[in-house]
Amino acid sequence: MKIEALAVRRDVKVEPSERALARARAFGEFIREMPFAAALLDRDLSLIAVSRDWAAQGIAPGLAIGGEAAAGGLVASEDAAALLACAEEGLAFSRYLPVTDEAGVQRVWRTEFSACRDDDETYAVMVTARDVTGYAESVLRAERDRQRLTMALELDDLLVREYDLRTQEMYFSGHAPELQKYCTFKEDPLEIVHPDDRQRCADLVASRRLGEARVFEFKLKRDDGVETWVRSVGKVFVGQDGQPEKLVNLFKDITDRRRQTEAIETLAFKDPLTGLPNRTLFQHRFQEAVAASETLGEMFGLIMIDVDHFKDINDTLGHDAGDALLKRLAGMLQHAFRAGDTVARLGGDEFAVILRGLHGEVDMIRPIEALQDLLHGQRQHRSGPARRPGRRSGPHDQERRHRPLSGQGGGPEPQHRIRAVDAVRGRAAPRAAARRPRGADRGRVHPLLSAGGRHPREQGRRL
Repeated sequence: MKIEALAVRRDVKVEPSERALARARAFGEFIREMPFAAALLDRDLSLIAVSRDWAAQGIAPGLAIGGEAAAGGLVASEDAAALLACAEEGLAFSRYLPVTDEAGVQRVWRTEFSACRDDDETYAVMVTARDVTGYAESVLRAERDRQRLTMALELDDLLVREYDLRTQEMYFSGHAPELQKYCTFKEDPLEIVHPDDRQRCADLVASRRLGEARVFEFKLKRDDGVETWVRSVGKVFVGQDGQPEKLVNLFKDITDRRRQTEAIETLAFKDPLTGLPNRTLFQHRFQEAVAASETLGEMFGLIMIDVDHFKDINDTLGHDAGDALLKRLAGMLQHAFRAGDTVARLGGDEFAVILRGLHGEVDMIRPIEALQDLLHGQRQHRSGPARRPGRRSGPHDQERRHRPLSGQGGGPEPQHRIRAVDAVRGRAAPRAAARRPRGADRGRVHPLLSAGGRHPREQGRRL
C-alpha cells in the first residue's frame, strides 16, 4: 500500500532543505574516496558522486553525474517505486544488475540501496555494488537444473522421496500420485517392499556404503493385491558431522516393462507346456555351473530324467494324456528339488536337473530319493481307456478322453488303464558318461556329479 501511494506522488516535486543539500555534497566527497564500488544519489534520485572502483568497473555505464538513476539504467523501470520508497520512507532494498563490458563479457552485480537520513529526513541514497557473477551463474544453473528435473519428472512419471533421518520427516516431489501412496512408510523404508522381495532388498541395503547410490527393482506391497513393479535409485546423504542425514529415493513404475520382459523371456527361455526352463536356458545354466566348477572348484550335479514308453502313452491315450503326464512330472520335479536348482525340459519326455553348491554326493542322493517317493505316491492318470486299433471313437470315448486327473473325480480306476505315472518311476542306475545314446535306458534317472573341473565320469557312483 505504501508503494502505491508513493507512485501517485511521483510528479510532486519535494524541495530538499539547504541542510540536506549540504549534507549530501559532503557525503559525496566521502563516497569518492571509498575503496569499493559505491555511488550516491540525492533526494531527487540523481547521481552526485561515484567511487573510483565504481567508475573503473563500469557499473551502470549509461548513468552519468547529474543523471536520473532510473533513466540511466541503475534500476529497472519496475523498481522505480522501490527506489522512491527508499528515498521517501528510508526502505532499503537490493537488486541484481547485469552489465556487459566492451569485450561482450557479462557480469552480475548485487546493488544495495539504503537511505542516508538526518533527523528523520532523507538527504541522500547510497548505493553499493558487489560482483556476484559466479554466484549468479550457479543460481541460474541450479534453476535450469530444477526446471529440467521438473520436466523429467513430469514426462517420465517419476517420484522423488526425501526422508530426513533425524527428524523423520518425509517429502515427495514429482507427478506420480499413485506411487506416492504406496511409497510412504511409517518406520522402515523396507515396509513398502513386497515380502517376496524384501530379504533381497534388505541384503542390498546392508551392503550399501554411505553416499553410494544403489538401484533396486522390486514389487510394491499393496493392500489391493495389484502387482506393481518399481525401479528405485536410493542414496544416503551424509551431513557435515559425518553422520547419515537424508535418504533420497527416485521411483519409477516399471510394471509394463517388466511384463513385457517376462513375456519375451517366457517365449525365449521357457517351455510353453510345462513352464520349465527350455533347452536354451538349460545350456546357459549348465555352462555357468561348469565355469564355476573350473574356476572356483564348486561341486554341482546333473540329473537326466526320461519317461518309459512315452510314445505308447501318446499312441494309446492320446497327446492330451501325454501332455498332462509331462505337466505332472514337471510339478513333481519342482517339488523334489530346491528353488535354486534348474529343472528343465529338454524336449519330448526328456528332463534335466542342475544342482549347484553341493558339498558331497549325499546332497545329490537326497533329492533323487524325494523324487522317487513322489513318483511312488502317485496312482493312475485318468484320461480314458486305451482304444483298440481300428475301433472308431464315439461320444463316450470323447467324454472319457477329457476326464480329469486322478483324485479329481469319483469311481474306481479300471484295471486295464495304463498306469501312466508308474511309467516314469525311474530306477537309479550308475551313469557316468556325460552323454548317453538316444533311446537307451528309458525311464531311468541318470545322476552325474562334477567338482573342481573334473569330468563327471570320475564322480559316478551307484545310487
